[in-house]
Amino acid sequence: MARHVWSVLCRKAIVDQDNQVSLFEVVEGITLTGVIPPKRSTINIGIQFMTSWIRTDLDVPEDPSKCRARIIAPDGERSRETPEGLLKLDTAPRARWTLVVQSMPFFGAGLYEFEVERQHADGTWHVDARVPMNIELKPNEAERTSSTRTRKK
Repeated sequence: MARHVWSVLCRKAIVDQDNQVSLFEVVEGITLTGVIPPKRSTINIGIQFMTSWIRTDLDVPEDPSKCRARIIAPDGERSRETPEGLLKLDTAPRARWTLVVQSMPFFGAGLYEFEVERQHADGTWHVDARVPMNIELKPNEAERTSSTRTRKK
């Protein structure tokens, strides 16, 4: 059975000719500035969610297994699952799965979690990892001045 090694959110990942991966600009959080999008909208973030897997026994090929991800909002709301990836541990002892996340659902500021699941041989899905990413809001100066005036009235 495939074993989860790590999962990371980053801006860019490069795999070289020796199959070694380099992760650039690891993302632990983002700050939205300017006009804040309404809740239940979509925001563009342009990141990658990369996961690494290994065989339980490096010398024993394993049947390929499926994995998928979803985003959990600060209020606990769960997004739909992503299209499934395939972990091909039958031909190599290690596998990686990369999900390009151009946009994501926005439910307000707070801690989001990127959850990765793997399908077991019996067909059930199990969570292998959750990677947190905090979203902070920094409205532009005009919006802060306007909301301050509104509150004083």
